[in-house]
Amino acid sequence: RVLFRSRVRHLPARDREPRWSVKQLAAAPDDSIFFFDSSPLVRNRRPHRILAPLLRQAQHDITLSVAYFIPLGRVLRELLKARKRGVRVRVILPGKSDVKIVQWASRHMYDYLLRRGVRIYERKDRMLHSKAMVIDGCWSLVGSCNLDARSLRLNLEFFAVAHSRPLAQALLEICEHEILRSQRVTAADVRRRSWWQRWLDRTAWNMRKWL
Repeated sequence: RVLFRSRVRHLPARDREPRWSVKQLAAAPDDSIFFFDSSPLVRNRRPHRILAPLLRQAQHDITLSVAYFIPLGRVLRELLKARKRGVRVRVILPGKSDVKIVQWASRHMYDYLLRRGVRIYERKDRMLHSKAMVIDGCWSLVGSCNLDARSLRLNLEFFAVAHSRPLAQALLEICEHEILRSQRVTAADVRRRSWWQRWLDRTAWNMRKWL
């Protein structure tokens, strides 16, 4: 059942970019799906306006599988608030990225996230291009959107949010498959990184708003 499409056609020019219906999304019945297309030129149509409310309502579990992970602003704050509420937060990332500077910036965050209880897994043997999130076994997000500055602020993105336990379970099984083929990152792994690699990580992090 499609309850809301993000772009409304055949309206006067001033109404062609309506606000996303976040309240309608939160109250969606089972087996509902919403589609969103984000635009960097329209401030009220950026991915964080959907991601932040979804993360805010998490009670038990958040599982993320993304290719590029440099969460900023409200998205990062809601992830950390979820941890403070006792929500398990798992992040699956590529162990070998096709964009090294983004991976370095992500790894600069590892120590900060690990100390706050976020579990980080790096997929072995292959590049991970997933863009998926599962919340509490009932909400799912899939599409083109990573959790980095380009996706959250600059790119044109398209993604779907579904309130469906069967779909969430199917995605979660895929994520569990990836976790079994990943290495869990520990604080000891972070400490073993050489000084020059930590310098590269910090330099990349300083460029995060453009990555």
